[in-house]
Amino acid sequence: MNQKPSHKRNAFQEIEQTISESFDQWAPTVPRGCSADRLFRLFLSALKAKPTLVDCDRESIFQAFRDCVASGLDVGGELAPAYLASYSNKLKFGISYRGYLELAHRAGQVKTIRVEAVRSGDLFQFTPSAEDPIVHTWSDDQNRDELGVSHVYAQLVKSCGGVEVEVWSRYRIDKHKEQHVRDWSSKSSKWSTEWLQMAKKTVILALLRSGRVHLSPDNQGAE
Repeated sequence: MNQKPSHKRNAFQEIEQTISESFDQWAPTVPRGCSADRLFRLFLSALKAKPTLVDCDRESIFQAFRDCVASGLDVGGELAPAYLASYSNKLKFGISYRGYLELAHRAGQVKTIRVEAVRSGDLFQFTPSAEDPIVHTWSDDQNRDELGVSHVYAQLVKSCGGVEVEVWSRYRIDKHKEQHVRDWSSKSSKWSTEWLQMAKKTVILALLRSGRVHLSPDNQGAE
């Protein structure tokens, strides 16, 4: 039996009140340059947008909020840098690949960073020892965006000079997915609905965690 709208509304109000009353505890953990009020407002909006999320374990909801605050990233729709998702009745705060790009830029040591997919028909060459290690020319096929992906790579140019690159084949990405994501085959999994976005996130995260790029403690966020 579906729960009454009043139950959802009451649960949402309790969550909002609890977080609001603990403002003095979590507000100081917000990264510099980010707005505590904005993060609070967007988090609540994301909960309200998917009413079933309020049924998640209450402590997991508060932990997801703490993770959101620690990252300083906005939660929201498809193009937002972060999102909320439910797994086994636990609410999780997730960071999209766009969010990881934002964290990298925020660290202050990044001049430019890009994440690209190599598709069938593209000219692609990766030479790790070269000054410019990646040569990638897109195919002029009008249907290029519908062609298969062979590799995904992240290329980061440091503000102090130097280039860092991470290149993964589709086989490696899918192997990683199968080994580390429990519900990757579920129809509701982002690996099923947004494979390329998740692949980009995997590769940029691998680069940022490689130790070759410095991120300040404020910018490490949640997984």
